[in-house]
Amino acid sequence: NQNLINYYSNKRFYELKGVLSDKDAKSTLSDFLQNNIDLTIELLFGLKLFPFQSFILSQWLNKGFCINIVSRGGSKSWLAALFCCLYAVFNPTKRIVITSASFRSSRAILNQIDKFINADGATLLKQCFPHDLRKATDLWEMSLFGDGFIKAVPLNEKIRGHRADVLFCDEGLLINK
Repeated sequence: NQNLINYYSNKRFYELKGVLSDKDAKSTLSDFLQNNIDLTIELLFGLKLFPFQSFILSQWLNKGFCINIVSRGGSKSWLAALFCCLYAVFNPTKRIVITSASFRSSRAILNQIDKFINADGATLLKQCFPHDLRKATDLWEMSLFGDGFIKAVPLNEKIRGHRADVLFCDEGLLINK
């Protein structure tokens, strides 16, 4: 039950007393936002999630390896874009690479990220992404603060040499061996 998980995760925030240093306040706020995905999505994106979307996002953010099999129209690519944004906000030095069976699909996820960032009501999110989306014929990239980035790459020889901390494979069933 997600409410029970949130209760135990947030219990330590209720027990905080006194004044926190700047470093501790930033760390505590980051922990709080990561433990309350629904609130974070509302604050940064101005969106409301369905419970299953909130559950999937929290699992992706908290687990090292996830495979999801979701029906057609189950908001897979949309959630992928949301995940990449959130992961980048919480981990601005990480390298995220998005790939798919077709470059069009991986570009679509990065395009959705760009729409999230530039949407009305996403002022806080926009501040987390200081650079515009760069579009080349075989690579789309969005740089983050620090050394982090989100890239959409095609599955061909040009993928060689790319390094990632997070690899997001969309439409994995269609990717050949």
